[in-house]
Amino acid sequence: MTQPRILFIQLPVQSHDYYYNLGHVPLASGVLAAFLKHRLPDVEVIILDNFLTSCASTPTLINHILSIDPSIIAFGCYLWNIERSIFIARTLRQQGLKSLMIAGGPEIHPDNSLLFDPSCPFDILVTGEGERALYRIISALGCESGFEKGSFVKADPISLLEIPSPYLMGILPPSPEGNLLIETSRGCPYHCAYCYYHHNVSRMAEFPIERTVQEIRWARQQGLKKITFVDPSFTSRRNLSKFLDVLSEINSDRFFSFSAELNAELCDDALARMLSKAGFNHVEVGLQSINSKALKAINRPVRIDAFVKGVKALRKYGIKVMVDLIVGLPEETPESFIQAVNFCVSEDLSDELSIYPLSILPGTELKKRSGELGIFYDPYPPYYVKKTLWMDEEAVRQILRYAEDLTGIDYFPPEFPRLHPIPGELSHLWSLTAKDDVSSWSQIILKNSFLGQAVTLRLERNDWWTYQEEFAKFFENLLQQDPFMLVSWVIPEETITSVPLKMRLRIFEKFFPKRNHYKDRELFSTSSSMKSSQVFVQISHQSLCDGITLLWITLELISGQNDELWFLTTCDEASFPEKYALYRSSELLGISEDVPYKVTFIS
Repeated sequence: MTQPRILFIQLPVQSHDYYYNLGHVPLASGVLAAFLKHRLPDVEVIILDNFLTSCASTPTLINHILSIDPSIIAFGCYLWNIERSIFIARTLRQQGLKSLMIAGGPEIHPDNSLLFDPSCPFDILVTGEGERALYRIISALGCESGFEKGSFVKADPISLLEIPSPYLMGILPPSPEGNLLIETSRGCPYHCAYCYYHHNVSRMAEFPIERTVQEIRWARQQGLKKITFVDPSFTSRRNLSKFLDVLSEINSDRFFSFSAELNAELCDDALARMLSKAGFNHVEVGLQSINSKALKAINRPVRIDAFVKGVKALRKYGIKVMVDLIVGLPEETPESFIQAVNFCVSEDLSDELSIYPLSILPGTELKKRSGELGIFYDPYPPYYVKKTLWMDEEAVRQILRYAEDLTGIDYFPPEFPRLHPIPGELSHLWSLTAKDDVSSWSQIILKNSFLGQAVTLRLERNDWWTYQEEFAKFFENLLQQDPFMLVSWVIPEETITSVPLKMRLRIFEKFFPKRNHYKDRELFSTSSSMKSSQVFVQISHQSLCDGITLLWITLELISGQNDELWFLTTCDEASFPEKYALYRSSELLGISEDVPYKVTFIS
């Protein structure tokens, strides 16, 4: 029998600026591929080219997969990529690819309705740790005891001693962004009702320390200085002190900066000092709430005094701390959540306070009990809660507004579009000039077979606004080709002045088609929930600073629902001409200068 060719695909978080894309490391796929290659040396394993996986448009990815013609495709499915993965698999089927399609990852669970749509193309669905399950599936190929289409497969976990490093085996290349993800342990001792991890991985186990040491040495050879340990609770691992001593020794020259997620309650002064000595400069800690009823409802016991002492110990030794709070937990009221925000600020508990809405994830205890608890949520990723018995939609939005005003953090910011080339040959930046025919320009983009997953379209000809219908049709065709394409329109201010003043805001409505992209489901954004399609007016500085300033145009601004202006600028804070930007925006768009505004500084 011909040995199978197995293609692993783990799609990234999408972003207009390619920030998340270029930092993407498909670690889970790499670990599975390394294990399979180790067990079955004759099997050909392929990790889809990481640059293409991270940065290419959906049709470009599909064409590349077709050219590989794999016999098996293994998709790693997460809430940010499950819909796009299904779309790719379905399109491959429609184009005649007969590959066996396997899906695994946190999104693969019997209570995920996306998997039971009649058009869902996956043949086998893997839950839990995937190594042994994938080995069983591959070993059963061609046997009568194969797996039925659509069946769920869960195998017992294997010893971590049996799993080789994907980096040391040459399965995963070094990241071009200089970062590395390392898994040193599996399992979590906590059983939070909003989290599925402890169901997926039901044991506590560590990889050999020597394996991690070899990966870190490999990282040094590759010039990778930023290492994130992806363990769910780093300080819960056994032999932690020994491990930190080893890290301190290997990082005695402070070549690396380490980060991890950990439990602050377990951090005393001695442990914080050891973390700092090892080279940790950033950690994330989950507080989630200070409301005892809410914490009990999510099975998340927190010793507040120990948490505060742990965070202060970490910060004492120069470790930056991000504290997480979740909006919309059962039993959480607007008043109790505001108390949590005030508590974190008054106690100076964080370098960054991370606040996000509760997600009702497949397979979690909260999803099973959502009806009983009176939790209403979006059935599509990222599954944000809409309202609870204790908090309605407007209350959540007001809480986030309060937190933003108090902390100065924007929790749902727009993304600065990519205005300079990305590495490689992908096309993502297009300018319509006075020399261009609109129809021909549109067709060149639509027929480009090597598009990026996010495009920036600059309208530099003065009469662009007279082609509204042509742009609407172009946009419709672009999204028909790739429903997951991110689009940023940038209109230089000099081309705005040719538009009649009364039309200058309304003219942008055509750039906001109805879409079903997960980036448009930020229901509680205090500005705009639509992020898959962005529109900006570029403000000229008159030589007042060297950077680029963009004014974000939203549907809410166009309709008058929200009069707040939002500037994104590459100017530094000291040189940004704030008053001029307000004046010029008012003059260009016919709006008052006396409106609230925000400025996001892009480094």
